[in-house]
Amino acid sequence: MISPSNFSTLQPFSAIVGLSLAKRALLLLAIDPSLKGVLIESAGAGTGKTSLVRAFTKLLPEEVQTRFCELPLGISEDRLLGGIDLERTLYFKSKHLQQGLLAEADGGLVYCDNVNLLDASKLTHLSAAIESGVVQVEREGLSAVQLARFMFVGTYSSSESEMARSLASRVGMSVSVNEPSDAEDRLEVLTTNLSAEAWKDFELEDGILHNVIADAREALSNVVLTDDVISELASAALALGVEGNAADIFAVKCALASAALDGRTEVLRKDLELAIKLVLLPRATQLPEQAPPPEPPAQEEQQDEPSDRPPEDQLQDEPESSPPEEEKISLQELVMEAMATDVPASILQFTKPASRKSASGSRGENYTFKRGRHIRSVASSAAQGRIDLLATIQAAMPFQSIRKKDAKTANASGVRIQKADMRVKQYKDKAGVLFIFIVDASGSMALNRMRQAKGAVARLLQESYIHRDKVALIAFRGETAQTLLPPTQSVERAKKYLDTLPTGGASPLAAALLEALHLAALARKQQVSQILLVLITDGKSNVPLKPQLKSDEMTSKEARKAEIDTELSVLSKRILAEGLESVVIDTQTSFVSRGEAASLARRLGGRYVYLPKMDAAGIADAVKTSVPR
Repeated sequence: MISPSNFSTLQPFSAIVGLSLAKRALLLLAIDPSLKGVLIESAGAGTGKTSLVRAFTKLLPEEVQTRFCELPLGISEDRLLGGIDLERTLYFKSKHLQQGLLAEADGGLVYCDNVNLLDASKLTHLSAAIESGVVQVEREGLSAVQLARFMFVGTYSSSESEMARSLASRVGMSVSVNEPSDAEDRLEVLTTNLSAEAWKDFELEDGILHNVIADAREALSNVVLTDDVISELASAALALGVEGNAADIFAVKCALASAALDGRTEVLRKDLELAIKLVLLPRATQLPEQAPPPEPPAQEEQQDEPSDRPPEDQLQDEPESSPPEEEKISLQELVMEAMATDVPASILQFTKPASRKSASGSRGENYTFKRGRHIRSVASSAAQGRIDLLATIQAAMPFQSIRKKDAKTANASGVRIQKADMRVKQYKDKAGVLFIFIVDASGSMALNRMRQAKGAVARLLQESYIHRDKVALIAFRGETAQTLLPPTQSVERAKKYLDTLPTGGASPLAAALLEALHLAALARKQQVSQILLVLITDGKSNVPLKPQLKSDEMTSKEARKAEIDTELSVLSKRILAEGLESVVIDTQTSFVSRGEAASLARRLGGRYVYLPKMDAAGIADAVKTSVPR
């Protein structure tokens, strides 16, 4: 009998249902820590990623378990890398260094949940430590290099934010997991999670796995690495367009660890397939070329075979799926060509009006109290940012003799600090622009609008890393608006989301503006201050936000029109209040236009551009002239 009282949070590794590929990747990491780490992605929360990683730590050697560190998203840079040990500094009257989390994890495992939400500066430090195995600390009057040779496991949800390329390229393996897809799997998940008695057998399996990992670690050096293995993996990396040689090395190590895990001294085909799946495919930038179809002479030989051969055999010898495969590849190539539509490089030089620029320029550097590189400490209240204790003490020291005389107990030890002494750390961080493309996917011009929007997005992405710009894509059609491409700098992720785009139906413009506001709010939470809305539409809207007006057949056209107009007015005022810049690109032909797009631009306080023949270059020029320096 299963009851809630039997529930326990210490779920064994073997008891976790599914996630077989993620499990295999973690076991390979335990066998060969030089694989650096594993990134586990899912489309949403609740797939068991975190439970799997916590259970995995129990399989590791004891010396690794004692150095297990969990990296919180809100960690400070001093705690991450190391900083001044204030207590020892005051006691010894000389500066002493305190170890950071990465150095504390030397020889162990670092785990970060929602790693894609980690600040950019901390992601950079984490990536550098994973690659080099050391942490370099530069603080006021102190310089030190500390060992930080750890395994890293990161979990994240792709629906929230993209994974930084700097981290993904330095971690050996990446896995995507999905939630249970059928009733049997869901039932098994419930059964194993609510039955502590059933876990006893799984705990025995975990004990066996612990020993298997230890044996595989010792046997890893005995696995034979042949030239054929290296050649096959290198060819696969080349065919998939994998950049750099680090991935090739990770793939070879993955195949060797897979053989050691199975107790073999030679690498088999399934080891190569696993290495390609875990290492090369997540880094792929292209589809491999398909093998050419059989030549005519080979087909003639098959026809000359004895006539009494069963017809079923003849059908089996024929290539069953080659034509569909060729069609599929051809379609994907066309999609890539559509994304490669040329857009002038000048689009990447856009900035916001001078009245809304940051102190150091819209694409320069922002001075903040929250994130970035620590450059100085300034007098401010503690509520404004992070207190710099050392700078605060230094500011207070010249006044200690006076303050102790004024105090009731003049001989009291310690440093007397007043509000005027408080010093807060100020950071400098690069500023980028988020371009939110809002594309009307309804009507006869939908395909053309989508194609040109993809071209503009792809061109923006090519140099987005330089300016730290990001792009997002919202499409609206039918009764809803959908974010097809969340804010991203990744060309690979953009290709994935832009392969198929829905078109046709009505025009829910109000829903699109609401979705853009939601996307902008999420971006602001991640310290994105500069956002530009690019609306590619004819300005027409015929679907209200209120569900009763969508479904009520008795509602008059005038009432619906009035409600839609009110919604657009309210949403436009919200966009203006949020300080969002906008440009409306009118795609409607002049002889049928009633000025809807121009009216929308006025409401949004943005620029209006009429493009009778829209192309990607036109979009670029339109945005360039609509967003002056």
